[in-house]
Amino acid sequence: MHFSNLRTRLFAFLRSTSFFYLLLTAFACALFFWVQAAGKFPDPDSFYHARMAALILERGPVHTFPWLAKTVFVDSYVDHHFFYHVLLVPFVAIMPTLADAMWISAILFGIIAVLATAVLLRGLDVGRVAFLAPVFLLLSNPLLFRLNLAKAPSVSLIALFVAFFAAARRKPVLLGFTAFLYVWLYDGWILLPVFVAFFVLANALVPEQGRHWRDRLFGKESLVLLGSTTVGIILGHLINPYFPENLQFEWLHIVRIGIIGFKEKIGVGAEWYPFKFFDLLAATATTFHIFVLGAVGWFVAEMRARETGQPLPRRRVVETAALYFFALLALFFTVRSRRNVEYFVPFAVLAAISALDLFRKSAAWGVLSQTIQPLKGKMAVGVAILVLYFSILSGLLISRDWHGVRHDFDTAISPTKYANLAKWFDEHTPEGSLVFHNDWDDFPYFFLHSTHNTWMVGLDPSFWYVKDPVRFQEWVDITQNRITDRLGERIIEDFGAQYAFVDTDHATLKAAFDTDPQMRNVYQDAEGTIYVIDEKP
Repeated sequence: MHFSNLRTRLFAFLRSTSFFYLLLTAFACALFFWVQAAGKFPDPDSFYHARMAALILERGPVHTFPWLAKTVFVDSYVDHHFFYHVLLVPFVAIMPTLADAMWISAILFGIIAVLATAVLLRGLDVGRVAFLAPVFLLLSNPLLFRLNLAKAPSVSLIALFVAFFAAARRKPVLLGFTAFLYVWLYDGWILLPVFVAFFVLANALVPEQGRHWRDRLFGKESLVLLGSTTVGIILGHLINPYFPENLQFEWLHIVRIGIIGFKEKIGVGAEWYPFKFFDLLAATATTFHIFVLGAVGWFVAEMRARETGQPLPRRRVVETAALYFFALLALFFTVRSRRNVEYFVPFAVLAAISALDLFRKSAAWGVLSQTIQPLKGKMAVGVAILVLYFSILSGLLISRDWHGVRHDFDTAISPTKYANLAKWFDEHTPEGSLVFHNDWDDFPYFFLHSTHNTWMVGLDPSFWYVKDPVRFQEWVDITQNRITDRLGERIIEDFGAQYAFVDTDHATLKAAFDTDPQMRNVYQDAEGTIYVIDEKP
């Protein structure tokens, strides 16, 4: 009798939602830890985030930023990832090193973002098909890569999921509070009003008996959602550690750099460049397939609902339409800038799963079941063979993609990069000494190890370009060997630096430094060379 009760409880647990969440958590944990087993970081911005969290732990919000001496940050610094850095503080306080803190936080936030898709869909009354959403997310090569980065995308997605739930369930206080925190979290807050506007548009377009579309579009319900979002965003800017400088910075970062952009004039990070459509299609084939399949299933369900006179649940149709609208917008932005794949893939999957749930619960599902049921004998065997074939093919493609992401992390940047060079600077230069360096992404590596020196530029070259395009171009010409004469003299007089660093990838620049009479090689290792620049006699 006792064994029978135990078995009954076990079977009940295996059928419960708790078991599905546990299974997905274990799967995501295993995959994320496997991908990041090398403990390396593909994006050097992770090191900047780590140091910022440490500075906040030490002294509170950072209002002055002398470490990028030629950029707009010297005049006015705004930490536009402030809330993300606050979230990192407990990891920095607990873990033995900053690199460990970033490693663990990236895995944890990534796993939560993946599981949040299932939580959101279940909260929207989607059936157990909702548990497929995290699986499809993890099958996307570019998204799996982005979620494993020690950066803000995972937390940004979680905020958007909460905002969508709040809009769908008409919770204006939660929506406004999420908007407030999103402004503190990430410049991606600009997506939130668009997000809510799409929900309002979907609500207006889906017919409702007894109400005109104008009443739905401009009614109290819509105005409350848009109003709470707007109030949250405004308060997030006004009640802000960086007000009023944050307003000017966001015009620069969101509009001039993010929307208009300088990638045609200067070299920026790879994530800002376009994602060619067919490359995107190849990289996210599974996502596109499920996205289209969901749309087809939704269309069939709608047609069947009209035939039978049994309409689909209106609230679920509105939610599905809003998800498709946002996924299509994210697709457009992804083609313009590859970093936006972190929005396209999750919302394409959410839209598809929501649509397939509508199909499953509609009369069309019964017709499909009746069609499949009579399949017997050779036809059933043929279908089974076809399913087996595609399963094996999919497994091989998934393995290829996962190993591709793992390779990206295995061959990424070690957190010990430039550690010895930073130590030399600490021990042999006055605090605050400016260093001329050959690449804008050198800064985060040194910043992780020390705040002793200041650097020309980092994080994004646009922050220097908009401040002083002439001097920026001179720096580019020197580092790209278009200017090769009087380098020591130029570095002192034009840039105000008495130290220079060149890495091993810039052999031609190093050779030019070595032949300059004012530049003395004072330290060299396998990663780069440091020079002291003597005053001209």
